[in-house]
Amino acid sequence: MLADVCKDWKDSVIVNEYIIGNQNAKVICAKYEISEDLVYQRARRLKVRLLKWLEERGITSAESLLGASGVKRK
Repeated sequence: MLADVCKDWKDSVIVNEYIIGNQNAKVICAKYEISEDLVYQRARRLKVRLLKWLEERGITSAESLLGASGVKRK
């Protein structure tokens, strides 16, 4: 999935550290010498691409992603 969504190493960094790792954008931009705006822009573009990728595969809600297993989450 990420191979389809991420276009280059900067996307992978943002997915890994900003989105999944919940690191501060300022820390990421200093570490990789990219602008803070680029971190935010890439995160937004990745979200849009991911939603499109999921929709193309028929996943339009958390229920369709998790399956109708009947398990209720709190």
